[in-house]
Amino acid sequence: MGGARGRIKGSPRLGAPPTSKISSGFVHMFHPQAVDGGPGWQAGRVDRLWYVAYGSNMSAARLGCYLSGGRPPGGLRSYPGCRDGRPPRRSAPVLVPGGVYFAGESRAWTGGMAFYDPWLPGVAAARAWLLTGEQFADLAAQEMYRPPGADLAGIAAAVASGRATLGPGRYETLIRVGTREGLPMLTFTAPWRAVDVPWHAPAPAYLGMLAGGLREAHHWPAARIADHLAGLRGVAGRWERAAVEELVAGLSPDDRNAGGGGPGGRRGGGGGGAARRTRRGRAGRRVRDRTARTRSAGYRRAGRSGHPPV
Repeated sequence: MGGARGRIKGSPRLGAPPTSKISSGFVHMFHPQAVDGGPGWQAGRVDRLWYVAYGSNMSAARLGCYLSGGRPPGGLRSYPGCRDGRPPRRSAPVLVPGGVYFAGESRAWTGGMAFYDPWLPGVAAARAWLLTGEQFADLAAQEMYRPPGADLAGIAAAVASGRATLGPGRYETLIRVGTREGLPMLTFTAPWRAVDVPWHAPAPAYLGMLAGGLREAHHWPAARIADHLAGLRGVAGRWERAAVEELVAGLSPDDRNAGGGGPGGRRGGGGGGAARRTRRGRAGRRVRDRTARTRSAGYRRAGRSGHPPV
């Protein structure tokens, strides 16, 4: 078939998120949009796409655990990896419409998990990874606590309509956030809105992964990374600003420069790991008591919201 293209006409259906065209990290809102997911996307499969990571998967080392298997530093869960464990072809820093918030309780990190809400005001800093459709299906399956190895039927549906919900749980909703170079940009998040659930503070190791991913992808200075993270819902009012700054300052040179070649490249180890863990431990103690005081009340509110627990 070779290079078949399709055009999605009109505005997204009710409930679909706003979409964008991304160029050099900036957001341009537009409808309609041309989408080319590769030669077979109109036949129900997507050969190539951009996976938009907004949480810990902005880190190349962290994403590498999903692709080739392993356990990330500070994490509690090991991952089997994808059928195709090759690194992404490339990555790009992007800003997408909406925002990031932290909610629920992570089984891999403890603390709140990052979710994307396309209806929040502003833009979310993210990193786009160029993957095959099969790699994205296996990555998404692992996020959903499903075994990798089966293609997700929802990928083509998300490309075509802007949204596909594969289940009621966290990370079981696929969203098309835009296009880049003619390829669809997909991410996964929860089916609920940020306003529908209580926000919870993320764990230091998890927030540190986000900080490192922002440094790798956007090459922001430490002050800008701290500003960005401190303002996210779930961090603001739960983490002290000084603790966020301390966490970001604790990134080693390897953390700051890692991932230029994508997952699978040389990963920095270095002798600074113990010092970084100490700094993250101090930062974590500053938020632990405050998080504990709010968690019980938060879960009671979540129970009244009508949404399943995250």
